[in-house]
Amino acid sequence: MLLYRLLILLLLPVAIGRLLIRSFGEPAYRRHLDERFGKVRSTQNVDVWLHAVSAGETIAAEPLVRALLARSLTVFLTVSTPAGREAAQRLYGNKVRMAYSPYDTWLCVSFFLSRVRPRLALFMETEIWPGWLASLQQRGIPAALINGRLSDKSYQRYARIRGLIKPALLRFALIGCQSSAHRERFLALGATPQQVQALGSIKFDASLPDDLPVRIQEKQSTLGAAPLFLAASTHPGEDAQCLEAFKILRQSFESLRLVLAPRHVTRAQSLLEEAQAAGWRACSTSDPCLDQEVDVFVLDEMGQLLTWYGLASLTFVGGSLVPHGGHNFMEAALVGCPILVGPSLYNFESMADAFLTERAMIQVSGSQSLASEAAKVLSEPDRAEALRRKALAMVRQETGALERTIRALQEKGLLGPTEQDQS
Repeated sequence: MLLYRLLILLLLPVAIGRLLIRSFGEPAYRRHLDERFGKVRSTQNVDVWLHAVSAGETIAAEPLVRALLARSLTVFLTVSTPAGREAAQRLYGNKVRMAYSPYDTWLCVSFFLSRVRPRLALFMETEIWPGWLASLQQRGIPAALINGRLSDKSYQRYARIRGLIKPALLRFALIGCQSSAHRERFLALGATPQQVQALGSIKFDASLPDDLPVRIQEKQSTLGAAPLFLAASTHPGEDAQCLEAFKILRQSFESLRLVLAPRHVTRAQSLLEEAQAAGWRACSTSDPCLDQEVDVFVLDEMGQLLTWYGLASLTFVGGSLVPHGGHNFMEAALVGCPILVGPSLYNFESMADAFLTERAMIQVSGSQSLASEAAKVLSEPDRAEALRRKALAMVRQETGALERTIRALQEKGLLGPTEQDQS
């Protein structure tokens, strides 16, 4: 552990330099720098410190945050990126306190814990920080990993430093995993069977905003009835393939329009220029040109993806045609949008396997197959309806992970029962 702390101190200038470099493209990275050193505003004791990373984990944590607040527990949420902070602000407002997470050095973590003083720490998915966990244990603060996932790629990386990771894992009172495959990998890294439970993914317990139908209807009245092909959460290397697929599709579907929704909205301007350079009439979704004749829209606004899922005739969910492991396709399923994905799905392997086995979504390998499969969905209403129905059935079938997670936390003595639980 001493060697790890020394190494982190040596790497800290590199982390700060990387942060400043990223701030040239995203100025928000320069804001609230003191929080990354643990200097958050003093606060009263909070019940739960919940750590997510970026927007994806923050959105995934929404059902859990909702459940904790319903139990009248105070929540302090930390994130690592401006996108995560913006998502948290949009979802929770002033219902939770939030800050950037501290660097994993003893001093930064000590500053943070002295100010926040949590009674319980919950970390989302794959957040295993030895320094945080050691400091929490020294202060007698229990910790749990929620919605845990460990892809084969992550397992191979952690296995190289098993001597450091195993003691960190043993400091978790509970490791709640998304599937039995993830559970086996945590066990192989050194966690004990008493710690690790396969509880499912709380992403299936997400609910749609009450005002979503109104938002969809308002946008629909502006856009008109032309079909939309949504490329959601795309990464560099995927946008060009989606544009190529769109070019092929337009030969058969002349009124079809493409919506490019990059994973990071900071890429929106470059995608707009890329679409225009390819000869398409393109504009940003924040631009008042939405009611004009446009071929390609580029989503440049946070928090709007659900609305576009509701508008789209079908969607390709990105991070899957490049080796990034895919992104959350349950949101599209919940809204009722037919889903296409690429081959890289290791972030959601068990869920993806189930969806593909039940033919609740379609897997493609590149621009040609994306165009071919999309054409079938667009031209065959029965196929599109079957995809919607099966995907929604899968979501409903897999709900309950949140309840199982809360129950597991209670059984470990980390959460007390409410009056409703006792009645």
